Amino acid sequence: MRFLSAFGFLFSLLLFCVFDMSILSVDYAGVPVKHGSWWPEWVGWLKERSGPPTAAPAMGAVQAGYPPFADAPGLYVFED
Repeated sequence: MRFLSAFGFLFSLLLFCVFDMSILSVDYAGVPVKHGSWWPEWVGWLKERSGPPTAAPAMGAVQAGYPPFADAPGLYVFED
């Protein structure tokens, strides 16, 4: 385990020294601050790329002998 940790450190050091790793750092100084949740942006992004809502598929595989044994979210949620 010690070898892997040392190898990872040396590999990272090699990448940093050989390649200009400063290109991976991002300068956030010019980015405007936007307060609030990112969820509305995410929902908008998804809507642009998604089709209309559809019904969920049937649960279980009744034809293969595996019927669903409980409704969602499942019985484990209610266990102590």
